[in-house]
Amino acid sequence: MKFFALFLPFVFSFFTVTTASAHPNPQFRVCNEHGGEFVVADIVSDQIGLCKVGNSYVGTIDLMNFFYENKSNLSISNYSAAITSCPTFVNSTSLEGATIQLCIYEDNSVLDFQTVMNSKYSFENAALNFFLSITD
Repeated sequence: MKFFALFLPFVFSFFTVTTASAHPNPQFRVCNEHGGEFVVADIVSDQIGLCKVGNSYVGTIDLMNFFYENKSNLSISNYSAAITSCPTFVNSTSLEGATIQLCIYEDNSVLDFQTVMNSKYSFENAALNFFLSITD
């Protein structure tokens, strides 16, 4: 019985880690593997996958390109360069009912409006900077 009691936490932790990293939705997976929280939001007549990192929201497709394909997109490159313009402003609503103001760029990449306006130099965006390995 002692063996079972000692063995059970290892089994539980193995399945917890395995199922989180083996999630079939790549948008969910890229967000959670890097420490974010996956969020779905309604915009106009569509839905978009977002990753909440600290106080910031970034598009999950953008993160897949950034982390898996090593491709840049306008939302992340403009944020990294501290560019605070928002080409297209859209109000969205998460499935939980929260309002999220988004900036949508010409390449359809997404970053929340407040993060863009605060820029990478704001303490409010420290978690996103860490998430994206922005050090300056």
